[in-house]
Amino acid sequence: CLAATTDCTVEAGKLAGSGWYFAPTTPTAVWSKAADAAAYTQMTYATYGHWLSGGNAGLIVNTYSRVIGPNAATTGSWIHHESADPQATDLLKARGDYSGMAAGRSVHTTLDGDGNITDAQSGRFTADVTLRAAFNGTESNLQGTVSNFVGTDNPDAVDPSWMVTLESEGIGTGSFTTGVTSDGTGRTTTGDSGTWSATSYGLGGATDGGDDGDATTAPNVNRPTGIHGGFTANFSDGHVAGAYATRKQ
Repeated sequence: CLAATTDCTVEAGKLAGSGWYFAPTTPTAVWSKAADAAAYTQMTYATYGHWLSGGNAGLIVNTYSRVIGPNAATTGSWIHHESADPQATDLLKARGDYSGMAAGRSVHTTLDGDGNITDAQSGRFTADVTLRAAFNGTESNLQGTVSNFVGTDNPDAVDPSWMVTLESEGIGTGSFTTGVTSDGTGRTTTGDSGTWSATSYGLGGATDGGDDGDATTAPNVNRPTGIHGGFTANFSDGHVAGAYATRKQ
């Protein structure tokens, strides 16, 4: 009952009055209702975003991403899919595609013929993220792209043609923080390259319908439900810093 009122009563077994207040015990929990409405399942999901810090001396873009839910601490299986079937369909089970969204801050600059900045626009952006995972045990790797940048509060803060290449990085342990990004042209020289990080989470569906009775081995391993992280990138006409979250397709 709210402290400011005593209008909380029970009449004929029902709550009466206007002072009742209900708060969830787990406010960040997300539940999915079954088709027959007979049961609810708590979901595991990733949340991500950014904030600014600093002052007149210079603003700093801070990003975050984290996972909430019952399988938040799991990273899924990255073991190699081994099978006697040599067909191409078997190779597909050794890789996975993930897609999602990114959000962050950007600066878009305009240069004159001498390379001097004549204008600079900044603001928030959203973008699409696609990742390709290769499942191969400790030799697993992850790569991808960030594209379709949209300035949400200032359209001039992005160049719609920007594309960030998330260079291939080992992810045998389910995460990394040392990835390298380029501007889509393969530019990774010192001073031009950016960074990216990735962490897998959750237990998605098995790689196929088979079941050998061992959930830790192929063919019925549970790949990660999703992958989340952050990135920075530099272009000839701007810079971006953001966070992202993806789910397996």
